[in-house]
Amino acid sequence: MSDSSQHLRIALTVTHLLLVGLGSLNVFVIFLILSRPYLRSITNVYMVGLCLADFIYLTDLSLVAATSLNTRSWPFGSVLCHFYHGTETTGKYASVLFVVLLAADRYLAMCKTDICARFRNYRVAMILSTFAWVTAIVCSLPLYLYAKEATFGVRPKDASGEQTNRTFCLVHWPSTPAAQWYITTCSVLIFIIPVLVIFYCYYKVFCKLREAEKGSRRLHRSPARAPYQRVTRSVQRVVLFHLLCWTPFWLFNLFSSIFRVRITSQPERIVVNIIHLFPYVNCALNPLLYAYRAENFRVAFKSLFLFTSSLPNERNHLDCTTRSLPSPVPFTYTA
Repeated sequence: MSDSSQHLRIALTVTHLLLVGLGSLNVFVIFLILSRPYLRSITNVYMVGLCLADFIYLTDLSLVAATSLNTRSWPFGSVLCHFYHGTETTGKYASVLFVVLLAADRYLAMCKTDICARFRNYRVAMILSTFAWVTAIVCSLPLYLYAKEATFGVRPKDASGEQTNRTFCLVHWPSTPAAQWYITTCSVLIFIIPVLVIFYCYYKVFCKLREAEKGSRRLHRSPARAPYQRVTRSVQRVVLFHLLCWTPFWLFNLFSSIFRVRITSQPERIVVNIIHLFPYVNCALNPLLYAYRAENFRVAFKSLFLFTSSLPNERNHLDCTTRSLPSPVPFTYTA
């Protein structure tokens, strides 16, 4: 292995381990939401699902780091190989679906107040969350089935050393067309359609917010404006960052599957590794994007270390499933 390849492998391994460490924040956010009653909003039901999906996706990255440290030879056996590819894909797909649910939740709360009271509740949120997990698992089944260990003889590039055997954890598709069909179909179902849904939802939300601001001087001038936009802006950060990180990943997978791209040079490997790092960075930083900038999470974090559990003032900002904007704004806002 050349010095440049060795340095790249070390840099990637260190980065992977750092991202796994940051990913533990997802568990912390889940704990805060479940342990603090004033954080149990409808939106945070989907945030729990998103944090869990991101945590699963990042946890599997620790296996990648361990394999890299083991001279890139898979040391965990056949069963864990199936489990790795399956759960990694399940977490990846579930993360996308929960971002869609967050965008749809904002759209329903801001733009469809006539049906919001009937369908925007904890029961529906739990049903949709369960459906998202089932969909992610079903779409991941081929990875659970076709993952396998494979051992190959690897000879150094300079041909000066002896051939060594390395075990790899791969997805062995029945045929090339089957792999292309799966990747193309999932790119449409898990990337293209969700992106269109997200853009539609936020276009409608922003139009409604602009309409509200133009129609109410009171809302525009007073502090009452903040509570009605805080949750929307928090979700907006999560959604936009998700799109920025995942779009290159999905486009590369789709392009390389259709045109059977081969990576041969070191610069190409660096670019591909960066593209594949983006989704992990997204999953690691989601808790910071959502929780750190949200006042209710900052208060919950402080209360956790100060051993306090009741924050009555904050409850008013979060439990607003039936509150209305100050008149004369012509729609109801719910968080």
